[in-house]
Amino acid sequence: MPTIRNESPVGDLDVPLLRCIVAAGAVVTVTPDQAKRLLPQGIWVAVDKTAKTIQNEIDNVEPTAADEDNGPADAEEGATA
Repeated sequence: MPTIRNESPVGDLDVPLLRCIVAAGAVVTVTPDQAKRLLPQGIWVAVDKTAKTIQNEIDNVEPTAADEDNGPADAEEGATA
């Protein structure tokens, strides 16, 4: 399952697609379809390999070595939607 982070400059977001409020900077686990709808908005950042693959598909970019990691060390443990 893809993991993405809320990087919105307005802070916490009420996300009807996820049926929850996502705190500023929070990392959430979403379905691939949800990631495909949220990542193009520009306020979500792909955190793990699965989400980065989806982001690359959206951007029509080939994956790089940096995309091959399993996620950043700063990802919040247990933060899911």
